[in-house]
Amino acid sequence: MKLLTNEENICSFLADHHVLTISTQSASELWSAILFYVYDTKSQSIYIMTPRETRHGEMMIGNPKVSGTISDQVTDITQITGLQFSADVKILAEKAEISARALYEKFFPVDENYKQSMWEVTIKEAKLIDHPAVYGTRCFWDNELVK
Repeated sequence: MKLLTNEENICSFLADHHVLTISTQSASELWSAILFYVYDTKSQSIYIMTPRETRHGEMMIGNPKVSGTISDQVTDITQITGLQFSADVKILAEKAEISARALYEKFFPVDENYKQSMWEVTIKEAKLIDHPAVYGTRCFWDNELVK
């Protein structure tokens, strides 16, 4: 059995899930949003689709530093698996937007009338909790050290 590195464990977790909570901050308030996402294994980026005009969209435009979580829904503490992360976010344009939208729509077909802004979430730091592997297992990833 091959042991995975922290980065491989985290990338695998990201690829296997598709809903995240992203938390944003302005000068005077905090807000979180639940969003579908796709993970691009080549670029190690997360892509989300959400309107600029939403509360979280406006806050991400004003402050591109975000944090978030991705988790399974379990009732047994020994089965908790989840990811906590901090990231930078940006709205995509032109070629990058077209590529990200194509990947996103493979998983989540979108009605033509609901085309919204595509955003790239670049994880800077992450911690994966994986109790089913071995209770108390935590994998850390500092993307600044990887790149």
